[in-house]
Amino acid sequence: MKKFVSLIGILGGLVLLQESFLPPLFAGGHVPNIAFLAMATSVIVFGFSAVLPWLVMVGLGMDIMSYGRIGMHVVLLVSAAYLISLFSKKFSIGYRGLGNVTLAGMAIGGALLNHYFVSDLLNGQPLATFRSSESWMTSSAFLELVAQVGLFFLFYFGFRRLRRLYTAPEYSVATP
Repeated sequence: MKKFVSLIGILGGLVLLQESFLPPLFAGGHVPNIAFLAMATSVIVFGFSAVLPWLVMVGLGMDIMSYGRIGMHVVLLVSAAYLISLFSKKFSIGYRGLGNVTLAGMAIGGALLNHYFVSDLLNGQPLATFRSSESWMTSSAFLELVAQVGLFFLFYFGFRRLRRLYTAPEYSVATP
């Protein structure tokens, strides 16, 4: 129960932070996708099946907070998490150091893809990334990218610590 309440508080706080407090701080709508990064890193650390109920809850929370279509963020989060889970097993088995960098790139790329392409397409808007009046690499977009890199590693090491905290140690029983 303690784990459930703490995770609800953490995830609810992340959604509230992303949808309410961060937009005034980042100009031009380039807000880091904190909830997406948290879900992507939790899939890498805990696995897809353990995170699936939380993906649905965070997606619904994002839909409610952003006044969007109900289910849009759920579909985006679940499909992206499944793809990240699929590739995280491949990369983390073979190349330990390079695999983590690749996973970070996938999570950050997925967050940027979600922000610039998928959300616009699902809302029926033209792709904002390729309009001639708006440059993608503005200072606020670069700040978003830097923030996402830092947040990925913060979430990754934080969730790894949480996993160790909530996992019971295994004791071996010697048989006579």
